[in-house]
Amino acid sequence: MSKVVEKHRELATRILGVLDKGDHCWGDLLRKTLSMPGRFSRVMKSLREDELVQKLGGKGGRAPYRITEKGKKQLQIWRPKHES
Repeated sequence: MSKVVEKHRELATRILGVLDKGDHCWGDLLRKTLSMPGRFSRVMKSLREDELVQKLGGKGGRAPYRITEKGKKQLQIWRPKHES
């Protein structure tokens, strides 16, 4: 697996882990995952496109994000690889 893919998965796992504990807005997620804004944006976009997270509310504003059931299943698959 390439370094880029590994870093993407690592950040995606951290984001899903934070959301698994509760809903958070974009800024809170960015701070809690301690990631770079550009990388964070790309990973969040892919998580939304893959329907692993959903935004609760319309476009714009500080609507929180929530992990989906599909996201919880994916987190269970990814977590053991990053917690060893």
